[in-house]
Amino acid sequence: MYLKILLITCFFYLNHIIVKSQPYQKEIPNLFKKCTQIRIDSVHRIITAFLRKNEISFIRKGKIVQTPQKFKNFCKTFEDICLKNNHQALLRRLKIVELIDNLKHQKATSEQAKQAFEKLFEKLILVGDYSAGLSCLLEAGLIQGFYNNNQHRNVQVVKMLFFAEKFAEKHALSKDIALQSVLRIIGYCLWEFDIPELSTQYFKKSLQTGFSTRDDSLIVLNGIGINYQKLNNFKKSNQYFEQAYKFAKQYKSIVFEAIIKGNMAVNLLKTGELDLAYQYALEDKNTSLQQGLWENAIGAMYWLVQIELKRNNFAHAKTLLDSLEGVAGKIKDKSFSIQKRQKEATYLYYQALKDTEKTLVAYREFVHYDSLFQEYANKNKISELKLTAEVQLYAQEMQAKEQEKQKTYVFFYLVVSILVLSTFFITYYFYKKSKKQKQEIKYLKQQLFTQIKTINQQNEEIQTILPPQNNTQEQETETLEFDAENLEVKETDLQHLRNFNLAYKEQWVNFKESFLKIYPTFEKKLHDKVGILSNAELRLLMLHKLGLGNIEIAKTLLISPESVRTGKYRLYKKFGISSNEELDEFL
Repeated sequence: MYLKILLITCFFYLNHIIVKSQPYQKEIPNLFKKCTQIRIDSVHRIITAFLRKNEISFIRKGKIVQTPQKFKNFCKTFEDICLKNNHQALLRRLKIVELIDNLKHQKATSEQAKQAFEKLFEKLILVGDYSAGLSCLLEAGLIQGFYNNNQHRNVQVVKMLFFAEKFAEKHALSKDIALQSVLRIIGYCLWEFDIPELSTQYFKKSLQTGFSTRDDSLIVLNGIGINYQKLNNFKKSNQYFEQAYKFAKQYKSIVFEAIIKGNMAVNLLKTGELDLAYQYALEDKNTSLQQGLWENAIGAMYWLVQIELKRNNFAHAKTLLDSLEGVAGKIKDKSFSIQKRQKEATYLYYQALKDTEKTLVAYREFVHYDSLFQEYANKNKISELKLTAEVQLYAQEMQAKEQEKQKTYVFFYLVVSILVLSTFFITYYFYKKSKKQKQEIKYLKQQLFTQIKTINQQNEEIQTILPPQNNTQEQETETLEFDAENLEVKETDLQHLRNFNLAYKEQWVNFKESFLKIYPTFEKKLHDKVGILSNAELRLLMLHKLGLGNIEIAKTLLISPESVRTGKYRLYKKFGISSNEELDEFL
């Protein structure tokens, strides 16, 4: 049992080491460096190419193939490098790639994908990365094409991409590479909707951006040529086919060369140039068969049959017809388009031979598949008026969402503004209150020191009247509440002393009131700590609290400095302390 657990642990550990040691890991720093050296709106293409090259995430037979652990490791490594270099713009581009591949791999529903992209789009807009936002809209449109088919797919794609186009206009992104793809795909969808005029406009807009890749340019030029072909403007159609052919020849794209020549052959057939039409269609057929492009090969043979019938080469037309049926037999799931062309070629052949019976049978089969094809094709078509209505409805929905967000933002900013202002005013109020209190305390302290000064002056006057006292008597005096009747003074001074004693008591009462305004809890805290204190003790402590030294206190209380020290000593014992510093802390 333990051996089994050990073996399983070792297996997972070795698997982890193997995955971690993939060669592509060493190339990721170089990929990051490359991404920092190019336009930020090209990053998506570079990362996607890297993923496909290293078979981390790629397309095989129309389906996405992803190695989950490799893809996860790639994203983690690239993200760490972005964070280390504080490159948030690249990190946001990575998030778009990561979302696309994960949604496809996880087989999320169309609605889930839409919601995921909308959430990411909002985050990108919130940080002001409109270029990444445009790329996000482009991918959101493309992923609708991944999930849906035919008309529903194309309408969903076009709605999103029309919104992306308006978004690009609003945020001045006319030079963004993603806009080229947006315009190209709109053109393609409109081509499938059989709206050639509008499709051509968008294909041309795509070329005008100046950011088309080689394959994009070939697709767009070929698409414009086909649109003019549908409009029977063969001269303009050939002009664009010739441009596309030059591109294909320049970049040695054999497949595109053949496809474009096949399209040119149709124009030549319709304008009566049969020999050149045959030559081009034959090249298209041979290349398509070599490359395994069966549907394109059937299309080429379909036109070759028609060319040979027009040239009255019935025997060769029959050979081509047999070849067409042989190639069609290799295709397991034949589309209605293939079956329609196969039956139509047979019908045209027997019609040219004037074989009425076989023509009728072939015609019935052709009509059957033609009706199925038309029914299928009509599902994929939509009137320009209806499409405009769909797009406007989607734009209104997006506008309503935007307005709702703006309301939310306005409410949020309003609440924040109110809180900030409230905080400011409250802070300002307490600041002013504190400032006022400080001014009042300053004034009260000045008043206290004025009172002390007055007391000292009166003390000096009384000292001229009072007889001298010895130290023992002075030390025994604690309360400073004078009894004029017991003093040995002249009768003429007696009244003066009585008046002074009354004034002295009143001044100390006033002094205490002023002091407690500055230190309102002073007396209560002392009472809570040590119990009741005498008036003399309180006066001594209050004067000490105000920062007066022993001599100043003695002068104010009309006692000697020794008596102040004695009084403090007694207080030290009562409070359990031993120095002036400790007394400061105690108070």
